Amino acid sequence: MIGSYVATIGFWTWRGLIAAGLVLWTLVRPGLRFISAALVVAALIALTVDVTRWQTGAEGPLFQSLNHQIRSAAPATLDGIGQTLSGGIHPLLWNPLLTSVLALPAWFTLVALGLLLGYAARERRQVNIFIN
Repeated sequence: MIGSYVATIGFWTWRGLIAAGLVLWTLVRPGLRFISAALVVAALIALTVDVTRWQTGAEGPLFQSLNHQIRSAAPATLDGIGQTLSGGIHPLLWNPLLTSVLALPAWFTLVALGLLLGYAARERRQVNIFIN
């Protein structure tokens, strides 16, 4: 008898958590789409700057990495992020993983992140299989 009450309470608690998660995701999804669009615009700007620098006299395409872009804008930012991630989460998250991502060209990193966020925040299409 007590087991059935506990199972019922667990069931409704789980249903409530699912409903709260769906409401939260519904509220967060437009913000993720906006951030996705902003990242794609930033990637377009970074690509334009790189191609313009190449056209004005450089010998070849000089695609600057995201690491270089962030260090030129705010030098202490990457050091702080590296110390926080290495000390707080795990050193392997910063050194081989994120530093290799930051070494990629800035436009490529930004467009990849923007497309991933856009894909995650897309509107799901539901198919009604019972329509005649």
